[in-house]
Amino acid sequence: YMDGEVQKMDVTIPTYSLENTVMGDLTLGTYTVKGLTYDEAKGGFYRDYKNDGLTFHFKSVFKGNSCL
Repeated sequence: YMDGEVQKMDVTIPTYSLENTVMGDLTLGTYTVKGLTYDEAKGGFYRDYKNDGLTFHFKSVFKGNSCL
């Protein structure tokens, strides 16, 4: 989408699961990174979102017990 003169994109990362880790089965929930801008030099959409306040939550299940 266009934001003024800047081409931007939002990306949603779906739920992701890892089974049989040392911490049990892990599931990371869906999250969206908004406002990626097109970088002509890099040839793609980029954003440094480390300071955007995103929080990630995952669920761990170990031997049938949920550990949040």
